[in-house]
Amino acid sequence: MDQLKEAIVKIVTDQLYRLIVSKPFVKGEITKVVVRPVMIKGQLLFQETAYVGTKVLHHNYSDREMGERLQHYLQEEFGQLEAECADCRMTILTNKKGTVTVKMKKKTGSVPELSKKPLLEHNRVKRYLLEDGEPVDFLVALGV
Repeated sequence: MDQLKEAIVKIVTDQLYRLIVSKPFVKGEITKVVVRPVMIKGQLLFQETAYVGTKVLHHNYSDREMGERLQHYLQEEFGQLEAECADCRMTILTNKKGTVTVKMKKKTGSVPELSKKPLLEHNRVKRYLLEDGEPVDFLVALGV
């Protein structure tokens, strides 16, 4: 289990883009969990989105709390974790017997691509075809 804990510590950072926990051992409860980093009131938190049937539940946790939750998920409830970070992609596979397999693949590419950080905004600005408040010539001509 030390291997699992070390792997989780590597990925639960501000370099995380997205993390998906799937393949539940028991069908019925939570089918999938998605985690992404968010910045709320100047503090880095991790937003957990749990899919329970047709419901989607959101909770925010600190890095320590999220690490503990992920460790619990992989030991008790789920068999797979896929994480994409700024510099690597990691897959963790577990089974009911407690066997843990960690596969990590470093990203290759140019330096600017690797230095890209994930978006941490909690409330993202929506992008529209026509921006609000900007005049559009043909609509002005129509009197709209």
